[in-house]
Amino acid sequence: MDKFDVVAAIIMKNGKYFIAQRNRNKHMGLSWEFPGGKVEKGETFEIALKREIKEELNICLLYTSPSPRDLSTS
Repeated sequence: MDKFDVVAAIIMKNGKYFIAQRNRNKHMGLSWEFPGGKVEKGETFEIALKREIKEELNICLLYTSPSPRDLSTS
């Protein structure tokens, strides 16, 4: 199985978290998830997150913050 890096946005406002529903025609369609996706070759995590959020939600992120803990297994 191929390994690849992914990013996800955890968006919270007024104590509530934003989750998005996957496109019904995609793998695991209609499941709920934090928005994000795969990091493309040559991208930083921050650039990948901004691109994914723009593609999925048509939102431009002005600020990103690293996860409070590193979930990397490499």
